[in-house]
Amino acid sequence: LEEQEIKRLQPEINRQLRSKLFPFALYYFKDEEGYLHLIAEKIKKSIPQDYTIIKEYPKLAYARGHLTGLIEEFNLCQHRCGDRTGIGHCFNYEIGACFGACAGKESAQDYNERVEEAITYLQKVVKDNFFIIDQGRDGDEKSVVMVEEGQVAGFGYISSGTAYHTPGDLKNVIKPIQKSRDAQRIVHWYVKEKKMENVLPF
Repeated sequence: LEEQEIKRLQPEINRQLRSKLFPFALYYFKDEEGYLHLIAEKIKKSIPQDYTIIKEYPKLAYARGHLTGLIEEFNLCQHRCGDRTGIGHCFNYEIGACFGACAGKESAQDYNERVEEAITYLQKVVKDNFFIIDQGRDGDEKSVVMVEEGQVAGFGYISSGTAYHTPGDLKNVIKPIQKSRDAQRIVHWYVKEKKMENVLPF
C-alpha cells in the first residue's frame, strides 16, 4: 500500500499533497553581527546558502503564527524575527519583552541561546505509538492509520459499525506502507490540529 492510499484519507489531504502541502517555512540565519534571525517566508527554489529551514507549513499564516508565539515565549527581538520596520530598537524592547538585541544591550551569544532553545522547541515531533481513526472513502467505513515511534507504519479501513476495544482489533486491518516524509508531516499536522475523529494510543 503506497502513498496513493494515504491520499485518500480525506479530500483535504488529497488536495494538500497534490499542491505540495507545505510551501511555506520558518528559516533561521546568522547576520553579520552574529545574531540569529528567524523569518517566515514562502519556500523558494533557490534560497541563500546561510538560510536553514526549521519547519514547513501549509499556509504562511501558520508559520507567522508560530513565529509570533516564539517571540513571546522566548523574549525574542522583533527586528531579528522578520520585522524590519521602524528605526532603532523594537517595540517589545520598549515594553520589556525584548532584552535589547536590537539596542546593543544583549550580546549575540546570550540572544542566540534563546533562539536555539526556540528552534529546538519548534522541532519537537510526535514519538508516540497510536492509531488515527477518521473518515473513510464513504460513509460506511472509517480509515485507520497506524503510527509507530512517530512514523506512519500502516493504513487500512474498518466498517463504521466495527467495534474496536484494543490495539489488536485495529492491527488486524493494517497493511504496511513505505515510510514517507510527506505522510509523516500530514499525520503530525492533523494530530496537532486535532483534525481527526479519534486517536487511540497503544
